[in-house]
Amino acid sequence: MKKELVPKLRFTEFKDSGEWEDIKLEKLCEKITQGGTPDTTKINYWNGNIQWLTPAEMGKTENYFIYSTNRTITELGLKNCSSILLPINSIIISTRAPIGHLAINKSNMAINQGCKGLIINKENHYIFLYYILFKNKNELNDLGAGNTFKELSSSILKNFKIIIPLLQEQKKIADCLSSIDELIDLQTQKVESLKQHKRSLMQKLFPKEGKILPEWRFPEFRDSGEWEEVKIREVLEYERPEKHIVKNTEYKKYGIPVLTANKSFILGYTDELANIYEKIPVIIFDDFTTDKKYVNFPFKIKSSAIKI
Repeated sequence: MKKELVPKLRFTEFKDSGEWEDIKLEKLCEKITQGGTPDTTKINYWNGNIQWLTPAEMGKTENYFIYSTNRTITELGLKNCSSILLPINSIIISTRAPIGHLAINKSNMAINQGCKGLIINKENHYIFLYYILFKNKNELNDLGAGNTFKELSSSILKNFKIIIPLLQEQKKIADCLSSIDELIDLQTQKVESLKQHKRSLMQKLFPKEGKILPEWRFPEFRDSGEWEEVKIREVLEYERPEKHIVKNTEYKKYGIPVLTANKSFILGYTDELANIYEKIPVIIFDDFTTDKKYVNFPFKIKSSAIKI
């Protein structure tokens, strides 16, 4: 099947710039490097001034720029492993355990054997190539091979073909996507700040263990006396969940939501119209994980582990 060489959406100034080029990844790089690990028994190979990145650490980063790493190696450690010192703005890709984590180094950096470093040539934009590799990470993962764990070989990576425009259009696309990522980062920081604020408020607005009054109280309730300790059955009703369990778990795209109490929450939708739970609002509770969710819309549930 022939690849489309023009994107569906294109900036106005590039609409008459012709087709993109279908090209092997190695043609876009000055070099594709292998990583390595210095001998962990040699103390003088470790805790130096050289950053050293692993796939495990890449999977925990929220930003694609990496400035520093958890572990560092010495000059002697670098000389005694198969990694080179990657220049700033190289693309680092994990090629095993798992395949497809991506990062851009913002300091000179070495990598372990689960990674490969792409030193991008001057005719191409490193951030654009980061995004296009990110877009193709599932395809890269499918190219991995191995019995114990999948690994993406150097030859397959070098011969992996991607479609790219000329440098100026690459820069335009990279700037556009980077600006959106910056907005996402700002919103993420705001959300995290609000979460911390909420945690702090909950510690002060509810009585601590062994106490009958909270540390903080709204002015209109300061003279309202002590809080009352009650059993949960005095404030919540309980309904057995059996009749609300969905029978067919081949979920639909539309219909009545099928719920669980964990992070997945809405598992899918069903067209079963019998025994929909409609006495809302309600709390659903998973008696295995103790996860809970507040629900204010009609629903069905997946299993009897979900209490209502």
